[in-house]
Amino acid sequence: MRARLILFFASFLSFSTSWAGPGTHQAASSVLGQPDFETNDSYTPLTDQTFKALEAICVDPTTGKVFVCDYGAHRILRFSDTGAYQNFSHAEVVFGQTSFDGETAASPPTASSLNGPGGMAVDSLGNLYVADYGNRRVLIWKNASAVATNGAPADVVIGQSDFDKNDDPGTASAHTRFSGPWGLAIDSQDNLYVGDYTHPRILRFDNAPSLADSMVAAIVDAGASAVFGQEDFTRFGAGTDPDDGDPDTGVLSSPWGLWVDRGGHLWVADYGNTRVLRWNNAPTRPSTLRPDGVLGQPDLTSTNTTQFGGVYYVTVDWEGTLWASDYGNSRTIGFRNGASRANGASANDVLGQTNLTSFNETHPTNRSLYGAYGLTVAKGGGLLICDYSDNRVLYFSNPTPAQRASLLRKTKSVKKALAKAKQSKNTAKIKTLKKTLKKLKAQLAAL
Repeated sequence: MRARLILFFASFLSFSTSWAGPGTHQAASSVLGQPDFETNDSYTPLTDQTFKALEAICVDPTTGKVFVCDYGAHRILRFSDTGAYQNFSHAEVVFGQTSFDGETAASPPTASSLNGPGGMAVDSLGNLYVADYGNRRVLIWKNASAVATNGAPADVVIGQSDFDKNDDPGTASAHTRFSGPWGLAIDSQDNLYVGDYTHPRILRFDNAPSLADSMVAAIVDAGASAVFGQEDFTRFGAGTDPDDGDPDTGVLSSPWGLWVDRGGHLWVADYGNTRVLRWNNAPTRPSTLRPDGVLGQPDLTSTNTTQFGGVYYVTVDWEGTLWASDYGNSRTIGFRNGASRANGASANDVLGQTNLTSFNETHPTNRSLYGAYGLTVAKGGGLLICDYSDNRVLYFSNPTPAQRASLLRKTKSVKKALAKAKQSKNTAKIKTLKKTLKKLKAQLAAL
């Protein structure tokens, strides 16, 4: 497994050295869930092309296939590694339902059912982890990209004693069970992180693929190895300030999406406190309350809504830019070199709006995000973003180095020519060159 991990992350590095990443107000390249960029219909009955209420998205690093969580229909759709980037593609298979038009939650639960699924993650072996919020459990499908049957049963359940249970652990959950599992993440060492929305904390389960050795994991096994956001495994109180003096309150309030970047930083969308928190050295760190950094707020005690209107999901691209879905402001914002930024640093880039101070983008278009939700780094770079209110997934591609370099050369040349035209006071030439420069800038913005 170690060899596979090395090769996987080496491939990431080979891309990251030359990728510039999506830019402000960039146009999306493709759309899932709708036939075109100008449509935002709701569809009944559901099909293998449509969504009811989007939540999260993830990519299998072993195959490039894309998994989309349709929370409202209690299902996960899987798209091929090419189809995921083509308009209105058909999904290959559905998890959680026996057919593509199914949208009910089974009661009692089964190994094949979902009830309000949330976050997802895929490890280096291709195992798919799904937070089944309504059933207070996490399900694992081994080698999920190879599953060929709709409604295939999960192989492993974490957090319940069997597949037909959805017991509420109350305050006895300790380090083996969940009250409201939601956000999931996998790090470079294949450790699994589970965010508990109702017991605000993050649990780390080391060597997640080993959990697949038995059908029921973490109840009879050792459970989580570390907890983030609380003093220890026995505390579950919501909080904000790590120095408030109350050992029963943590620093999280309704944690949502999680991500662990290649540098080992754990990022948490702390929805209730309108901020993003960072814990360093997460794969090997013991349990800890205090985060190492915060974005969206100037410090660890503030909870204003200056930068975020409601932050739900986070991801980090190969250049280290932290992207956060700002649902309330209909946008996704990027913090370049996120892990090295000071507390409260301002965002650098925005998708879904013209600029960082605009909040009125017309929708739906290929540049709008009317309710940004789950997001992830796409195969080969770029971002896949769930546009909740427009029932679609948008792909914002990364420009190739050659494309960007060519446009930059042309822009530089036109600027020089414009300067000379201004010196010679050639009015006609100035007018022509200004138009050319405007077009080049628009092309750069669209990359």
